[in-house]
Amino acid sequence: MNNKLITVAAIALTSVLSAASASAHVSNGGLVSGDGTVVRSSFTDCIKVSTGVRDQACGNVEAVKAVKVVPTPAPKAVSQAVSLSGDANFATNSAELKDAGKAALNTFATRAKALNVSGISVVGHADSRGAESYNQALSEKRANTVKSYLESQGIVGSLIRAEGQGETSPVASNDTAEGRAQNRRVDITVRGYTKVK
Repeated sequence: MNNKLITVAAIALTSVLSAASASAHVSNGGLVSGDGTVVRSSFTDCIKVSTGVRDQACGNVEAVKAVKVVPTPAPKAVSQAVSLSGDANFATNSAELKDAGKAALNTFATRAKALNVSGISVVGHADSRGAESYNQALSEKRANTVKSYLESQGIVGSLIRAEGQGETSPVASNDTAEGRAQNRRVDITVRGYTKVK
């Protein structure tokens, strides 16, 4: 229906323009016939020829100025990571966050909320001291503590995946106190896109 109406309107406009074109000319921004009358479409609209000045022939209506369209920049993919060491951020053999851990998570949450987050991974780790099953459970508890804290800071829980890997992914040797401290950690990675303004 709309296509037929547009086609009929186009044919009518073409007919008017064809009839007027032999002696038509532009005057004061409007199409004027040879006898000086303003040429109108079949819808009785004045046919304007925009010159960027007032179209006096069509009722002194301000000519429409082109609007420059600035394309919106595409959002950029972002991945940010932070690692919370166990000794500085958790009580010994505990999943309870210390103040330093909360401060680090506050900073992380603020940065994450500045993004369109597609997902956050929270992975808890442990050193190899103690039973493997105990270390696995402790790493899971720490990951879930971090997830809960991020939720309390306004991060949507369904975006956060928490898991524990126990002692299976060391980043340092478990033979030294320093190495074990590095292995007791929670790694957090946020994936998302920059917000387009």
